[in-house]
Amino acid sequence: MANATIRPEEAEHFGKLAADWWDPKGSSAMLHRLNPVRLGFIRDAIDVHWRGDSRPASAESDDGRCQPPAEHEHRSRPPG
Repeated sequence: MANATIRPEEAEHFGKLAADWWDPKGSSAMLHRLNPVRLGFIRDAIDVHWRGDSRPASAESDDGRCQPPAEHEHRSRPPG
C-alpha cells in the first residue's frame, strides 16, 4: 500500500497501550488529568470564534457532557 497512513510499528505501539487506555490511574493517567483543562481551552476557543455560547450553564449533564440546547433556546450565530 503506497498510500497507507498507518505505520505497523505505531499500530503495534498503541495497540499495547489500548488495554490500559481507559484506566484513569494507568499509564495514561496524566492525559486523563489534563482532559478538563484541554477541553476548557477548546471550549473557550469555540466560544471566542462563535462570539459566545447560547446555551445556559444547565446544558451540561451531571457527567459533564454537553447536551444539545432545547429548540426554544437555539439562536442562530453569525458566521465567524
